Amino acid sequence: MMLVTLILGTAGAATFFTSGFLLAARRGVGARDALREDAELASANLRAQMAEVDRLRDETHRLRADEAKLAAELAGLRSTADAARNYADGRLVETAALQADTQSLRADHARVQGEAQALRQELTRTRELLQRNQDDLGAARAELGELVSRFAERGKGQAEGQLREVQRVLAPLMEKERLAKALAALPVGRGTRDRLPELLEAIAHAGGFGTVLVSDEAGLPLATSSGAEHTDLLAGVWSMLLTIADRVVTTGGPAPLSVLVQDADGQTLLHRIFVAGQQRYLLTAVGRSGHALSPTTLDPAISKLEAMLTHDAWKLPA
Repeated sequence: MMLVTLILGTAGAATFFTSGFLLAARRGVGARDALREDAELASANLRAQMAEVDRLRDETHRLRADEAKLAAELAGLRSTADAARNYADGRLVETAALQADTQSLRADHARVQGEAQALRQELTRTRELLQRNQDDLGAARAELGELVSRFAERGKGQAEGQLREVQRVLAPLMEKERLAKALAALPVGRGTRDRLPELLEAIAHAGGFGTVLVSDEAGLPLATSSGAEHTDLLAGVWSMLLTIADRVVTTGGPAPLSVLVQDADGQTLLHRIFVAGQQRYLLTAVGRSGHALSPTTLDPAISKLEAMLTHDAWKLPA
């Protein structure tokens, strides 16, 4: 009985354990299937993430390539901008230089126009002076012809005496005309300041002057004719004429232009005040007594002196 009981208990226990084993096995298979599904899902997620990583890596490479391209383009644009800035700076410098040159040329043009206008005015005055001299000479010749015809009937001796008297009266007028023409036709060469002595020598020769000089406001001689005497004394003493002219203008009178003086030694001094290049000068000519001079005798030479005193040799092309 006990054996049967033992066998039955053993069988029941085996059955129990077998049932438990089968139940556990069935549950293990379900768990393994669940784990397999989870692993497959995780593997699929991993593959998706790796694909995304590859895509992001490709996108990163593309973006880096685009960044390098943009950096190259930016460098090119910067280089172009620098070149444009340098070109603009160069053009600004050239423009400033051109503006300065243009202003200088305009100033030179205005100065040349002013000098040309002064020369035209002086030429007009010279022509008027020559015309007056010619009119005087024509009137004198007409008077001479009338006198010759009037006294022709009075005998040869008396007529010759009258003719000599008329010629003596007309001699100063004829000498004045000759001197005006000679001064108006003076050669000026290149017309520069270094040619002043040659012009003064020509004036002395044309007018028969022993001394001709040009001095400035300070009383210093700038140039003289050859053989001129006492030039420093003449220039220094007679510079007071410029001061006297200023006083005359200050008191409301017209500016004096020339002064004719005869000294105790029988010399005649003619002084002519003129302006050249905003500076005043004094032209002095010394001749013998009885010389046919008038305050306007030296006027035809003034335009040539003005031109020479405003043109230096170093300013002109060789």
